[in-house]
Amino acid sequence: MIRIDNLSKRPDLKKVSLVFEDRVLCVLSTQKNSIRTLFSVMCDNLLPDSGTLLVEGKPIPLLPSGVPIPKNIRVSDYISFVSKLCGVSEPPNTVNKLIGDLEDSKVRTLTGLEKVKVGIASLLIPSPECIILEDPTSILSSREYHKFCGIIHEISENVTVIMSCDIPTVFEEISDKLLVLSGGRVIEYGDTDEIIKRAKTNGTITCKIKGDIEKIRHILKYEGINVSETERSGVCIVTLPETENIRKELKKTVSKAGMALLSMKSDNDDLRNVIDALSRTEDAKRNTETDDEEDENDINLFSSDILSFNHSSDDQDEDEAEEDSSPEKEGLSISNLFAHSDDDESDDGESTLFS
Repeated sequence: MIRIDNLSKRPDLKKVSLVFEDRVLCVLSTQKNSIRTLFSVMCDNLLPDSGTLLVEGKPIPLLPSGVPIPKNIRVSDYISFVSKLCGVSEPPNTVNKLIGDLEDSKVRTLTGLEKVKVGIASLLIPSPECIILEDPTSILSSREYHKFCGIIHEISENVTVIMSCDIPTVFEEISDKLLVLSGGRVIEYGDTDEIIKRAKTNGTITCKIKGDIEKIRHILKYEGINVSETERSGVCIVTLPETENIRKELKKTVSKAGMALLSMKSDNDDLRNVIDALSRTEDAKRNTETDDEEDENDINLFSSDILSFNHSSDDQDEDEAEEDSSPEKEGLSISNLFAHSDDDESDDGESTLFS
């Protein structure tokens, strides 16, 4: 179990509180410094300014973003090195299962998913109760997301996984709970399905209007509306259900009545902004990958055209050479004829090498 009470660390965290006992927690935020600071405090790498943190069991290991493993080391050597650091003579079976047939590979030859697997395996060597993954999807291609989700589902049977993720299709599939941060504060914490549903539905609009309360009640005749006075003279708070065009209607009605609309906000705005921003990030990444694939296909097609042109040119040259290479026609000696043959072979060799 992890319990956090009013945890603050200037300037990135402000009174963060949560209790987590499930299998997979995903932390979402458009400000990555907030997530990085939270993870550093949870791993005991950074002291908070205030608040308390309770972690049951062993210290929590962290896999940093980008999976920073030396590129020229073999996977088996890296696992042995981490094992010695942890004082473990024999890594758990989960480690060997994750690595599979990668043990003889060098890190620089691994795909993004394979590199993440090695990184997770290194965290599992001391058999922790919980691990933290900082933005593991950042080095994955979109085609690797599904396999990554399968890995998290499998290891979370025995280990609690806390991770940051900016790919909605991933955190919607694997997480039991979501923690959503905005401006260093917790704006949502709870079951993933409920939070995603809330982000996609309308909330409640809260407005501050400067004007007479009775006049406000008279002009704003919406179902479910509530109007109350504030301590500030002449300013009222109005709450009502959010609908598709309510914001435009409120602005128009209040302005027409000669009153001032001081502020207007939905209780879903912060959450919706975070989810929308992450969705745009995922879409942009997929579009970039698609463009790269199209560029690669264009290059391959262009290369094929060049090769076809070169081979057809070589064939044409050979035909012309056969027509014009008789000794009588050129007035060449036998030695000169062989010299020309050598030149032709050399040209063919160069063409083959180029292709």
